[in-house]
This record gives sequence, C-alpha cells and structure tokens, in this order.
Amino acid sequence: MACGLPVVTTDVGGVGEYVDHDAACLRPAGDAESLAGDVLAVLADPARARRMGRASRALAVEHDYRRMAAEVQEVYARVLEPRARHLAVA
Repeated sequence: MACGLPVVTTDVGGVGEYVDHDAACLRPAGDAESLAGDVLAVLADPARARRMGRASRALAVEHDYRRMAAEVQEVYARVLEPRARHLAVA
C-alpha cells in the first residue's frame, strides 16, 4: 500500500477495517480461486491498477504510524487533562 500498488488480499485479521474497495480486492479466507481471479483482473486492466494503487497509497498515508501515534496522544491528553486539573486543585 505504501508503495502505491493495488491490493488483492483475504479478509482476515482486521484487513477489511483499513482497506476499501477502491484500493483493494478483498476475498474471504480460503477462496483461492476468487483471489487468483482478482489478481488476473487487476493485471489485465492497467488503468484500474493505477486507480487502485493511488487509493492504496492514500490509505497508507492516512494510516501512517506517526499520524496514528499523534492521534492516540491527543486522545490520552484529552482523557487525562480533567484528572490533571483535579489533582492540581487538591
């Protein structure tokens, strides 16, 4: 995804939570025939592969660990801030 390539994958381990149909072909685990069909379909359609690759890259940037870490830090700061105020008053 970070390299801007289309994704053909199985829906296991939460993959479906961070890819979408614009970036990926998502198939149930164990469905090798559908997976192979998706690979061949993407390879046969370079324009589709480019579109999927752009969407894939955008999702990778959106889920970049530095960005996600900053968002988690903001959540902790919001949660802990009222407690810090309360302790400062006491």
